Amino acid sequence: MSSRYVLSALAGIFLAVVFIAVVTTVKHLSHNQTVALSRR
Repeated sequence: MSSRYVLSALAGIFLAVVFIAVVTTVKHLSHNQTVALSRR
């Protein structure tokens, strides 16, 4: 039971880290695109 709880906690932390990384990457890419478009 405890091992299952630990695995679920690790899975949640992993998903949270991946979600944050994807959000930051998308924000960075969108920011770069807007800057490139504004420079034109």
